[in-house]
Amino acid sequence: MILGTILGTYQIVKYLVFACSLSKPAFSIVFVIMAFGVPVLAYIIQKRFRDKYSPKVFPFFLSWMVSFLTMFYSVVFSMVLSYVLIILVDKDGTIFTLLSNQMILAADTYKSIDGIDVELIEQMERYAKAFASMTPITLIKMLIPTVFSCGNIISLIVAMLTTKSIRSSLKNR
Repeated sequence: MILGTILGTYQIVKYLVFACSLSKPAFSIVFVIMAFGVPVLAYIIQKRFRDKYSPKVFPFFLSWMVSFLTMFYSVVFSMVLSYVLIILVDKDGTIFTLLSNQMILAADTYKSIDGIDVELIEQMERYAKAFASMTPITLIKMLIPTVFSCGNIISLIVAMLTTKSIRSSLKNR
């Protein structure tokens, strides 16, 4: 649970950087770097855990379960905190409005390009309007399955990288 709290705190900081990127585009680069840093941080946390508590053998199933539970607690922690932050900080829906305005601006930009399907642009505008009308709990409900799916894939990769088999421990003697 502590490992998930560490990773969840990192993800909260990542979400805050994303919120800053809405008003200052330079933060978008930092957000992308931090997004790619999630698997790296998960690997570092998992490797330290493995070296501290299981120096000889760390089978794949155990490695995957620790990694999966780390991701699970990270998602729960970060989503609950994100909901609270959205409720406290964004009472008037500024973030939703900014994002929907950017989507509408992108749709308007695509209208000027020849060969773009008009139906696609109308669909983008409908999505922007639907996004602007979202409540914070709706956004969190929408994000949870996506983050869990990505977290499971990341946990499988981290588990493969941090597994220590009996053969590898015998070779190191």
